Amino acid sequence: MRCALLGAAALCLGLPFARAQGLGPAGRRLGKLLEHEARRELLLEHGGELEIDAARGRVAVAGPGVHLRVGRALELFAEGGLVLWGRIEDGALEGLRAVYAEGDVVLRLYDDSFVGERAYVDLERGRASFRRVTLRASEQGRGRALWARGRAAGRARAASLLVRAGAIEASGGLSRFEARDAEVSTCTFERPHWALRAARLTLARREEPDGAQRVAGTVRAPTLEVLGTPLLSLPWTVPWDADWLRWAPRIELGQARRFGPYVRTAWPIVPRRELVVEALADGLWDRGPAGGLQGRWRDRSGHRRFEGDLLAWYVRDFGTDRFAQPPPRHDRARIALFHRSEIGAGLRPEIELNWLSDERVLSEFYEREAKQGREQTSAGYVLWRRDNRAATALVRGRLNDFQQQVEHLPRLRFDWIGQPLLPLRRPPYLEVSYRVSRSRQRYPDDVLVPGRLETWVDRADLDQVLRWPIGFGGLRLLPFAQARVSGFSELLDPAAGQRVGTRLRGGAVLTADLWRDFEVGDRWRWRHVLTPSVGYEELWYDDLGPEDLIPIDEIEQRTRYRRAIVWSVRNRLVAIGSEPGEKRWRRRDLFDLRLAGSWLPEPDPADGRRWGRLRARLRLDPFPGFAVRARAVWDPERGARERASATVALRPHPDVSLAASYFAFEKTNEAVGGSIALRLGPRWGLTLSSQYDLVSGSFVSNRVALRRTLHRFVLELAVDADFGENDVRFSVNFNPLELFEDPLGQDPWKRRTVF
Repeated sequence: MRCALLGAAALCLGLPFARAQGLGPAGRRLGKLLEHEARRELLLEHGGELEIDAARGRVAVAGPGVHLRVGRALELFAEGGLVLWGRIEDGALEGLRAVYAEGDVVLRLYDDSFVGERAYVDLERGRASFRRVTLRASEQGRGRALWARGRAAGRARAASLLVRAGAIEASGGLSRFEARDAEVSTCTFERPHWALRAARLTLARREEPDGAQRVAGTVRAPTLEVLGTPLLSLPWTVPWDADWLRWAPRIELGQARRFGPYVRTAWPIVPRRELVVEALADGLWDRGPAGGLQGRWRDRSGHRRFEGDLLAWYVRDFGTDRFAQPPPRHDRARIALFHRSEIGAGLRPEIELNWLSDERVLSEFYEREAKQGREQTSAGYVLWRRDNRAATALVRGRLNDFQQQVEHLPRLRFDWIGQPLLPLRRPPYLEVSYRVSRSRQRYPDDVLVPGRLETWVDRADLDQVLRWPIGFGGLRLLPFAQARVSGFSELLDPAAGQRVGTRLRGGAVLTADLWRDFEVGDRWRWRHVLTPSVGYEELWYDDLGPEDLIPIDEIEQRTRYRRAIVWSVRNRLVAIGSEPGEKRWRRRDLFDLRLAGSWLPEPDPADGRRWGRLRARLRLDPFPGFAVRARAVWDPERGARERASATVALRPHPDVSLAASYFAFEKTNEAVGGSIALRLGPRWGLTLSSQYDLVSGSFVSNRVALRRTLHRFVLELAVDADFGENDVRFSVNFNPLELFEDPLGQDPWKRRTVF
């Protein structure tokens, strides 16, 4: 076994093997060969001690049954059938080799290990057989291992077998691995924290179209165990791509005012790389039992790509909401489905389905999604693209009767973009758009529309835009002319006779590029770029105004003004250069500010305004570790801000991240917030975040989270408080490390801790 361990250890390390024969009976138990990273030494306990200090070039051996020869090469033979030889060169152990083992052998070298019982490795004939096999490796404190018990067989073509990311990846080594009564785990200790047992495990290597090596196979009758306790067992065979963490459950325990004590769990059923299906089992103390199914699928490796997700969730609700109101019904559920695929020939179909049992499901059980305000849409969509042409077909219906939503049954559109008309260097080009649709507007029961329960509108549109770019020096002039003809089956006034409208519009936009370089050192320079733009638009003819149309979609939201002057300014500071030793030049925007607005020579007939809304966007990255992002919309007519947001992020140390945020939406919502993320040592982390509502004068979102890394899992203890609603929630999350969102590893303005 120890020899097999050495053989496999060298195999795991990618070291060459040779064949040896008859190296003695299985002797006394040699114990464990441990590695101490600080001194680069190997110790052989219980039956002998071997110390190799490669840094000092020192070798020492003691104990019975151990024989050592030292010269330019190192040879070691120990009772139990262990043979090891190599050499010490340049302060490091080189060319370590081991071949045959019988008995119990354990070798751990540079934190990679191999264990074998009655193992035999014959690389010359390309075969390997084991009675009991254990392969282990670790990287940055994350343990990875494979156990194969019983009878296993494999074929080896060269001299390396790697265990990486929980997968058996053969790099010129074993191309296929089969094991009966197999056990898979990510833990490096003798008793794994969690393990997957299977009656039969089969793994095979294949090469992806992009050249990457990938191992996939099947698992028969898998059983998931945590600390030796079976938690989930499946009697059938499931596909497996050797991604260890996908078999780990996700668990959250907590206390919330809306639910009381609760537990939420997700149990993997199909843990493939392209497809993950999980069973949901939740318990809400104040509401009732809940459960469902969720899945995610994605494949972007080939020409036919697809992605999607599914959520089906049900709760038997016997409680009350935060206002002490009973639920509309006891059986409450949600179904959400999305799928997108690219099937070749420029086709990309999509399907989306959203169904809610009642209008309060999102606000009570998916509060974060409800605050985002995204419309719950059910639609089918097909896109076709080729060169500068595109065609779309959309069918959108309403599944939730309590929603006011426009249904397109269907809507067809064809676009032809940027088609040159003359063989010139800068030719004029044409943009054409055709639309045909049949739409329906249904109103919920609580919306009173005199004389209307639903509205049907058939419409056809032909829109053409002619543009001709003209350049001279640093100036660019882009004149354009637009013509649109639209036909409607119904208008707001049923007695209106004219149902075909024509609209003609034109104008031009003048843009300038101004820049100046400033030398900063020998390898860097700063470039200041100023890009002002001014344009004029005029509505020449419109015989059917937007006030006459039934509001169906964005086409009806046409501007009411006849003339407008639009302007924009972009001011940038760009760093151009390279670091010492780099051959390629780099560009980085240090400062980027954009302003845009408009002015009406004639007052708008609807509200009399002359000034359009002023929009601003700022990006500031003066040095690594500091960033500013800001957006704002201001109404000059009222002298009031409509909405604004800003985030300032600072990372003074790799283990410390700070962020401050501000958000405002008119006068209904205005808040400031901040967050701090700290890494306390290699395994501990702390996140603090808070949000203060300036309108209500209360802290509406506060979070304290302490996390601990347990090998390849993360245990997180969190407290979330909303003092505005007197809601405090305690939660305990247990997630795989690869699925955990590290606040220090994300863009600071995209973190969950910053609103």
